[in-house]
Amino acid sequence: MNIVASLAWIGAGISLIGTGRYVIGIIKDGTRPRLASWIAWFVANVVLTIVAFLSGAYLAATFNALASLGNAGVLIAGAAKRTGERPTGKSDWTCLGVAAVCSAIIMIFPRLAMLGALLAMVANVIATWPTMQHAWKRPFAETWQLFAANAGASLLGLISVASVSGLRLTTIAGPLIAMLGNIALVSITLGRRYGTQIVEELQEEIAELEETVQPAEVHTLD
Repeated sequence: MNIVASLAWIGAGISLIGTGRYVIGIIKDGTRPRLASWIAWFVANVVLTIVAFLSGAYLAATFNALASLGNAGVLIAGAAKRTGERPTGKSDWTCLGVAAVCSAIIMIFPRLAMLGALLAMVANVIATWPTMQHAWKRPFAETWQLFAANAGASLLGLISVASVSGLRLTTIAGPLIAMLGNIALVSITLGRRYGTQIVEELQEEIAELEETVQPAEVHTLD
């Protein structure tokens, strides 16, 4: 195995470490995963694994399979601690619906690899949207280290898979869409965290300033 091909294994290792940190966050720190997103990510990665395998891209299939195992670990941890946020609203149910359609089509038409890859990418994007909303509203409820680790891991996987199997959508779909989605999640989570801290600090400073500034005394003529 050449050095470039081994990047996929390094990326998979980084991703699993990040997933492990997220699982620890669920168990110890009260991290609340968005179940609709994680279920759809799991389904999408399973579909991408099947698509890559049918296309003969075994390295890509292995990379996607490891990603699906990480998704499963988060779902199991969330179920064990009962901390997962259940599906609510149109975005969550749309996310699950697309994932269901994606898995159904790949089972009925397993040879339509391109269609399966496209649907899996759509499922992944829709799955990321509820978590983006969650990260925007509650940035401290998400573990940004997982998203950062997955972004780096997906980049390594993308380089490795493309070098071995070529720039075919059926082979690079998994690491490509994962990289883009995780970069977006890191940006939102950290941006909102620092933004919230800055606003809180400004509010404290304004409150302190208001306490120190006394209103001027008004003198009246008797």
